[in-house]
Amino acid sequence: MARFHQPVPPVREGPRVNDQIGVTSVRLVDENGEMLGVLPVQDA
Repeated sequence: MARFHQPVPPVREGPRVNDQIGVTSVRLVDENGEMLGVLPVQDA
């Protein structure tokens, strides 16, 4: 029996910002590409 998958919604282009971020922590990188650390989203 064949199974049909639900279509995947389109992925937004570009980086997610503010309320679009669905994780609890993020890796923060500055404008020069330097790693600033892993921080909770609220602090980033």
